[in-house]
Amino acid sequence: MLGTSCRVLVDFGDGPVELPHDPDRERANFDVEWEDAEPNTFHSMWRDGRVAALLRCDVRDYRDVGRFERLLQPLGASDEARMLLSENDVTWGTVVFYRMGDGTPFDSRAAADLTACAPLVGAAIRRALLASALDAPGIASPPGSLLLDADDAIRTTSAAAEDLLGILGEHHARTALTSLAAATRRHGPTSTRVIGESGVVVMHAELAKGSDGALAVVIERPRPIELAPLIIESLGLTARQRQITEGLLAGAGRAAIARRLGIGEDTVAETTSAVFRKAGVASRAELCAVVFAEFYEAPFHAGATPSPFGYFLPSLARPLGSLAP
Repeated sequence: MLGTSCRVLVDFGDGPVELPHDPDRERANFDVEWEDAEPNTFHSMWRDGRVAALLRCDVRDYRDVGRFERLLQPLGASDEARMLLSENDVTWGTVVFYRMGDGTPFDSRAAADLTACAPLVGAAIRRALLASALDAPGIASPPGSLLLDADDAIRTTSAAAEDLLGILGEHHARTALTSLAAATRRHGPTSTRVIGESGVVVMHAELAKGSDGALAVVIERPRPIELAPLIIESLGLTARQRQITEGLLAGAGRAAIARRLGIGEDTVAETTSAVFRKAGVASRAELCAVVFAEFYEAPFHAGATPSPFGYFLPSLARPLGSLAP
């Protein structure tokens, strides 16, 4: 539920036109999602099981809503309809439709229509992103594969896997593979993040079919969602502070975090203040911006190719040595 980028399209009758990128508008768009009192946030929609939400239908006085003043009015919009895009019960994208000018607001039929068409719209957008990713030239650091025999020795390996194992160093790679093999043989398919000499890699292993005790291993650069826990850990947070930080990053309000963890709202407030002090930030928005700025802001502004999984393809090849011990 962490916003990674937003694009604004307008149609004045001659087809959709993308507005120039506006960092202030983009940040305001993200900020309002982290306000506890803001109605119809994407997190609250997800929590309540709603695919669509309408501003003027759901709020008594929409002009008192923060995002109306900060986002809708500057765009010349008078109403909005929101839609979540999900696949296999995982929400990965959002769409907001604006009613421009002083036109008739969206009615309850719009919510039903959006709920009905969301699977088709989501599939279309995601497949378009996938096609764009496949056509993008020069994407570095593809995933690699290797095969471990019954004694955990590398039997075969791809060139990409060798390059990625080089991030760990020979001794560290051997230790990581042996540990991964033991966990896989005991518990079944296993994944792990490994911090190496010059970056981070992710390994996935499972028993290979048709081989006596051999393991198939895929190794790749981590996606931002897999690195976020490392950033949280690097702040030196306690277990309770990490739980609350994860809720803050997901857009959950103070009351929702308290209910989920079975603690009081005052405890959430006190712990949140302690997290802010450790992270050197003053607000939830600044805390979320730590992750956003680290993994999304630079590649988005550089015009990087998006993938259908919520990150930018060129970021897979970006050095991550700053996270090494």
